[in-house]
Amino acid sequence: MDQISRTSIDLDLYLKAAKEGDIEQYHELFQKYEAALRSFVYRLIADSEESKDIVHDVFLKSFDAIKSFRGDSNKFKSWIFSIASNHTKNVLMKRNRWDLNAQDVCRDSLVNDPVEQKAFAQTAMSRKAIQYEIKEHIDFCFTCISKALPIEQQIAVILKDIYSFKSEDVADIIGTTLGRAKHLVHEGRRWLQTKYHNRCSLINKAGTCYQCDELSEIFKPMYKPGPEKKLMKQASEKGNREELHALRAKLISEIDPLTANGSDLHDSLMNHLKKVNNY
Repeated sequence: MDQISRTSIDLDLYLKAAKEGDIEQYHELFQKYEAALRSFVYRLIADSEESKDIVHDVFLKSFDAIKSFRGDSNKFKSWIFSIASNHTKNVLMKRNRWDLNAQDVCRDSLVNDPVEQKAFAQTAMSRKAIQYEIKEHIDFCFTCISKALPIEQQIAVILKDIYSFKSEDVADIIGTTLGRAKHLVHEGRRWLQTKYHNRCSLINKAGTCYQCDELSEIFKPMYKPGPEKKLMKQASEKGNREELHALRAKLISEIDPLTANGSDLHDSLMNHLKKVNNY
């Protein structure tokens, strides 16, 4: 018996015990997906503490509903992502969607306000493990820009392109038809490709956003150069926006925004962004 088969059997045993009311066995099962759930919720909600609270709520809700779950362990991941998606969507529907220029407002606030700039620098520099990597800022940037999408498009693109769910699973998670799920992904990708082309200086010299270069200069002692900048420029020279989106998604999928080297830096940036934009 191969490792995958043994793992599936183990998960099915956890699932069977959970359906019989064993919350400890359910917790063992839930933990297999908890990190992915937290990063997924964080990318939607853009708040590390709130994402932790939401995932805890998802654990309790899903345990209460586990007896009604009719699939096996292979379908369990989609099921709990569906609960997390719906719960987070309900939270977000009570809030304004972000403006596309939210990062610009944040940057201008720091540049033009010496007091805020000093406070941010002190907060950032006080963290011993803080580092700056462009690929992590690409992830940060994606979180900000994707929050300007309609909620269902944001969820669909993230599920499909960052977490590699099949289109059928995306449809099940969102609770829609396969055709509509594919349409949500297509429209979300097209919108993102256009906005990135107009904004990102990594792929377009006329782009309005230079945050990657600005931050690498500010955090020069802690800057870890990587191949991502070169790869993005090479892809942009081909003029294929779909290829650029796929590359960006691949880089983002390799990062956990809550545990990466620069997570403290980007959490500070995100908190300041929400403050100055009144989100």
